[in-house]
Amino acid sequence: MSYLNSLRKYRLLNESADSEPQEEELDEMSTSAGAGPYLTPNAFGELGNDTIEMLGYKKAKKVKKNVKESTFKKLSSEMFLESAYHEYKKDPSGSPKAKINHSIAEINRGLRFMEKIVSNNVRLKQESNVDNSMYWKSSRENLNKINERLLRLSQQIKELAS
Repeated sequence: MSYLNSLRKYRLLNESADSEPQEEELDEMSTSAGAGPYLTPNAFGELGNDTIEMLGYKKAKKVKKNVKESTFKKLSSEMFLESAYHEYKKDPSGSPKAKINHSIAEINRGLRFMEKIVSNNVRLKQESNVDNSMYWKSSRENLNKINERLLRLSQQIKELAS
């Protein structure tokens, strides 16, 4: 069939569709309401180990994923950041003097780690000619928040040192 013939048939169909529709009478209508109930007795029930085996399936073994703990999480757990202050204060693992000295060492390690991250990214920014206008909006907001937090930390460290 040529392209013109198919185009003519298409036009004829459209023209007949645009004209007044002719109503046809339906003798009978089919729905799924007359189909009856489902013949799956265990479809919506609880599945236990015995039910799974009964149906011919085998239960899969649970696989535990090997997830490494982040350095920050390790530091925070070592520094008792997950617990409240009163628990930290009452912890018998060391005297207040020892706790403060250990915390200062942990802060120093954490700051060294952060310094390395910042210096690597400053170097990457300079080598790649990335302008700060290319940062995401959330990154610019986070940089402002980090700056404010560092100012507060600086004041608290001065208070700790005095």
